[in-house]
Amino acid sequence: MNYHVLQSSRGDRVNVVFHISVPDELNAVTVNLRDAVKQYLAGQGIVSQVPWLEANNPTEYAQIQNGEIYEHSTVVQYNVNFSDADKRTAMDQKYTAMAAMVQDEIRSRFKFWGLDRDVA
Repeated sequence: MNYHVLQSSRGDRVNVVFHISVPDELNAVTVNLRDAVKQYLAGQGIVSQVPWLEANNPTEYAQIQNGEIYEHSTVVQYNVNFSDADKRTAMDQKYTAMAAMVQDEIRSRFKFWGLDRDVA
């Protein structure tokens, strides 16, 4: 799943957790970004913000644990008069707009993850 809606409020916004694929590439010190995300999340004691995910979709839950998927929580706002289909379209569009941006954030945030260095 690309996203999960946690709650809606006032009819014009929803709290959404986007599941964005972590790039399968090496950072500046040759650590795979998926390994970096996995290590980071394990250190934070975080798995998923979606309460039902482990029971309903254990494969996706495992992908988060393995650093293959990164969760990004946000609020999607739309016109209160939108139909339900239009509201889903707004969430889809927000996901599409955020995916590349979050992947770039991951690249930047974990660029030097795993660097151990002594200076002489």
